Amino acid sequence: MMFGPKPSSPPTPLTIHYYGDIVRALLLAAGAIVLVFSPSHPELMPLGTLPVVIVILLSVLLAGLTSPKQIGVMFANAAVSALGIVFFEYIAIVHYQNVHDISNIVFILQQLIAVIFFFALYYASKSIRGRVAP
Repeated sequence: MMFGPKPSSPPTPLTIHYYGDIVRALLLAAGAIVLVFSPSHPELMPLGTLPVVIVILLSVLLAGLTSPKQIGVMFANAAVSALGIVFFEYIAIVHYQNVHDISNIVFILQQLIAVIFFFALYYASKSIRGRVAP
């Protein structure tokens, strides 16, 4: 048992609100869904094979580079997430207008990927705000 005043703890740095781990998981999930379902459902990404490969590589690369020390990667995560929302939501709407079936697996997957990018954008922007704003 210690007597006398307790030693003071060292000063703690300003708490940074960092959500990169969540963004990383979401980007990996989006990339994995595209990787798994694109061969059997090519209409998931109707622009061809190259965009499929680019989406997968970009998602995995950014997930791997995500770090609280690299603000540029945080901005890249936000940009890719925003583009992912726009792209996948757009093709989901177009696909639905063609099939008029809410239970269509391609429509569901496109919506799911758009929602994943939606949450990735949210958490990426929170990380940027936590890093930039005091």
